[in-house]
Amino acid sequence: MHLPKAAKKHGLDFTYYAMPHTNITNKLLAGVVTHVVAALAEHKPTRMIDEVDSHVS
Repeated sequence: MHLPKAAKKHGLDFTYYAMPHTNITNKLLAGVVTHVVAALAEHKPTRMIDEVDSHVS
């Protein structure tokens, strides 16, 4: 089954855009340091992680 259709079937809102943000958020919540998360997300500076995703940690 196609992922967005499966999510809708279960009442979930799904976008492909949310997937990397969820991954980054989960890493930050697990205690992975910002510069490592930025490198894994292929963000050269950590600015994007600091401004957009680090509000959860």
